[in-house]
Amino acid sequence: MQELDRPRSQGLVSGAATPLHKALIDCAGRPLLDWVLARIQPQLTRTLIACGPSPDPFAAWELACLPDQRRGHLGPLAGVHAGLVWAVTEIDQGRMAPESSLLVLPCDTPFLPRDTVARMLDCSRQASAPVVAAASPRGSEWSLLLLRLSDRHRLVGAAESGLESSVRSLEAWCNAVGYLVCSFDDAGAFTNLNTPEDLAAAEARLQATPQQAGSVSLAPLHTARVAQSEGLPPSLALRGTPTESALLPNAFNGALASALSTFGGDAIPVAQMRAILLRCLKPVSASLERSLPELAGHVAASAIVAPVAVPTHNNAAMDGYALRSTDLVHTRSLPQSKAPAILAGHPLSGSAESSPVALRVMTGGMLPAGFDIVIAQEHAQWLDGHLQIPSSITAGTNVRLRGEDLAEGDTVLTPGCLIGPAEVGLLASLGIGRVPVRAPLRVALISTGDELLDPLQGTQVDRLAERGPGQIFDSNRYCLRALLSRWPAIQLSDAGTLSDRVEVLEQALIGLAREHDLIISTGGVSVGEADVVRLALKQLGEVNFCAVAMRPGRPFAVGQVAGAIYFGLPGNPVAATLSFCVLVAPAIDRLLGRTPRALPLERGRAANRVAKRPGRSEFLRSALRVDAEGTTWVEVAPQQGSGILSSLSRYPAVAVLDHAQGVVEPGEPLAFVRLSRLFTGE
Repeated sequence: MQELDRPRSQGLVSGAATPLHKALIDCAGRPLLDWVLARIQPQLTRTLIACGPSPDPFAAWELACLPDQRRGHLGPLAGVHAGLVWAVTEIDQGRMAPESSLLVLPCDTPFLPRDTVARMLDCSRQASAPVVAAASPRGSEWSLLLLRLSDRHRLVGAAESGLESSVRSLEAWCNAVGYLVCSFDDAGAFTNLNTPEDLAAAEARLQATPQQAGSVSLAPLHTARVAQSEGLPPSLALRGTPTESALLPNAFNGALASALSTFGGDAIPVAQMRAILLRCLKPVSASLERSLPELAGHVAASAIVAPVAVPTHNNAAMDGYALRSTDLVHTRSLPQSKAPAILAGHPLSGSAESSPVALRVMTGGMLPAGFDIVIAQEHAQWLDGHLQIPSSITAGTNVRLRGEDLAEGDTVLTPGCLIGPAEVGLLASLGIGRVPVRAPLRVALISTGDELLDPLQGTQVDRLAERGPGQIFDSNRYCLRALLSRWPAIQLSDAGTLSDRVEVLEQALIGLAREHDLIISTGGVSVGEADVVRLALKQLGEVNFCAVAMRPGRPFAVGQVAGAIYFGLPGNPVAATLSFCVLVAPAIDRLLGRTPRALPLERGRAANRVAKRPGRSEFLRSALRVDAEGTTWVEVAPQQGSGILSSLSRYPAVAVLDHAQGVVEPGEPLAFVRLSRLFTGE
């Protein structure tokens, strides 16, 4: 970490030549350290300051300070060492669990992602490396590290060895102990402030961005204390379990509320609702590596290029005889070489004969230089021990050229690409064994309602016998679980069924928001007296309760609870299912970095009259019939109640009538989507 060339805030120093901790420099009206704490403290259980030679400059923060264990200005590694020594003592004396983690970060990164800790912990759980290093598109951030304290003694020993050497960089230390990279997409997330220009740019950005409610409030600094401070700026050493996932910056709610406010109290058309969600949501920022057997179904986090050409050499496309086209200028009859057959993986030893000759070669066998024709074994004709070559045979026949599949440097995977069997095979063909993918999206699923029973509790006889008047079995949660299974990159938690009590809902949602990126609930988002979800959420976050102009599925809620995104779906099962497929599924694709897929619409003709007024989209369960000419006829079912769940298994499709569409007469064009494709996203 470097100091700024000169302090920006003259009110905090007695003169421009006075040494000043970078952490104490004024930035947009607050000490720089204050901005970092506001970003990171909500994610942690305890915060410490590695303060260099003396804790005095940081007394105003009332946080524990860890002085360097060694004399002299030994740089950031000394702060890491101090944090590790403290952690060893805490664990040895039973005040901290041995499986805890220590986060080390610099004091001059005011734009840290609000999910930094959660994402780095996720990466740490995927492998046994003692250190996780954050990385942005500009490269690894060696001053932002997560340390696994289960490896504390090894880490302390390596830090002490590093401090005794002439190379005390954190990069060298990470290389010595071994590390795993946790990738973040935002190139500006870990911006360090090293020059007055950097500081000015940061101030402009901070002043232009509304700050998160509840930011850390600190006592004012004392001018005299700051003026006397010396030494390198500190790192922050933090021990952490995340208290909120904070998937998105607080600006999400502002952008969402602004977009929704343009509709006033009117129902929002489906297309606009979907567009608003996709515009306001951003993909999860962290990534982790998966090996080839684990890749299927995950989403590529960065571009992957071919490290070698495929094929790596010219080779035979089939068993046969290899020739040189230059040998055929004066003859079409060649003797067979006495050299052994060329097998795949076993190139010809030595150089090929210079005289005209036919070489025996097997499929995949590497062709010697100059050999550019392969006569298929079944087409070979011999006369007096010589291979006869038809005049139609030319250079390139039955030859696979080097790089004809992929040239070195060609893009194999693009960011956001869904990795399927073909991609896994392609990566394997290139010798790529591990690939960075989007970190799992942590989703919590709940149902609300006193009337709901869990169909898995007790025996079937008991469940039916104990069911009270008006009680029903919870189908929404299990249907949505099945729908969510189409994303292998989702880490799903089933939070069960919650009663209609505000205090129960508040407590449950607070707990879920700490550990998840996305919460999906069904029921309780209408305007009835019993819909207490609305009341509970008023105390917890900024959630917008709105109406979507669709049938079924009008009630809809979206916003944030703490750092987790929240989607509230209707309680009627058909409405919940279709709202999920139409609105939530594309949002999940967006969060995973995928390009959201449009509804897989097909075109048919109406088999019966469909009454509809313009002003809402309708999704009507329908039967399909194909006539002798290949025309698909769509027959809309007479019963369209949003509670008739059996209709989703009885009918194979839903007719889709868009917002502006009116009555559809028999024989007129009618769009539809097959439920099998709607549910799987294929």
